Amino acid sequence: MPSIKIVAKEGHEVLSQTTDKNSVALTEASVVTLGVAKADISEIQRNGADVVIRLKSGEVIVIQNFYSTTTATDNSLVLEDGNQLLWVKLTDETGAFLAEVVYEPLTTIEPLLYTDGVPLWAWAAGAVAVGGLAAGLGGGGSDGGNGGGDQGPSAAYKAAEAAVKAAENAYKAAEKAVTEAKKDGNITQQEHDDLVKAVEDAEKAKTDAQKKVEALPADAVGDLKDRLDALTKPTVNDLPAVGEITEFTEAADLLADAKAAIDAAIAERAEAVADGKVTQAEVEALQAKIDAAQAKLDAAQGAINALPDGSAKDDLLTDLGTEQGRL
Repeated sequence: MPSIKIVAKEGHEVLSQTTDKNSVALTEASVVTLGVAKADISEIQRNGADVVIRLKSGEVIVIQNFYSTTTATDNSLVLEDGNQLLWVKLTDETGAFLAEVVYEPLTTIEPLLYTDGVPLWAWAAGAVAVGGLAAGLGGGGSDGGNGGGDQGPSAAYKAAEAAVKAAENAYKAAEKAVTEAKKDGNITQQEHDDLVKAVEDAEKAKTDAQKKVEALPADAVGDLKDRLDALTKPTVNDLPAVGEITEFTEAADLLADAKAAIDAAIAERAEAVADGKVTQAEVEALQAKIDAAQAKLDAAQGAINALPDGSAKDDLLTDLGTEQGRL
């Protein structure tokens, strides 16, 4: 297996290094160096938040959370191809995926690391030029969003813009989670905890983006600050309190009672046939348990049908169908 090393962009420390795993997970903005030659790669694809590298040998390497919108944002992939480094560029400056992967030579990964939230090269014109990466520093041009003339956006601006976009995506995800939770009128403790975390992750993404935006020169901010200011924290205060929705819990309890009654009827039947003969008394006892179980199933079905539509109701209806099949 090739070597995989993860270096933190902010702290510059090596977070992990391995030669015996084909899958690693990112937890913060990082540079991932992969000991693989460009010629050995069959394809590089995105799979959700992950990057999947397929080698011609058939080996598959997965970098989890490479496109995370909440934790490991703004990541870079670099190949250690013999005695050279190749920065693997999968997206353009807007974040759109390129039709074809671009490999840009590097002398060191330092230009991709941060100092106070900004790539190291952005602090000094004497930094190593990395292909077109340092173009924004030449000729005394602005470090702004337009990079001066035809130079294009600076790397610092691109990093800030990517962080703002990540924050926007995190807020959308949190708002969607809150909306979905309200649909069925019921919320479990796990759902509540997940929602709170989604909101916290969105706020963290916003804070991280603010640091990058504030590090830009005043004339380089563009609309990034306005986009961040427009992000409103999703509220979970108006969600139903856990355990507050009695209609759902009552329906679930009725279904649990029906399940217990069906278990009792099944046990009664097993006991009746255990000795190879069934008496009239056993038949009557079994029928009584079946009738009791059916009555509980009917009560559960009525309560479930009365619930508002949503995933919680669908789950109960599925369980109800299972129990009806057992009776």
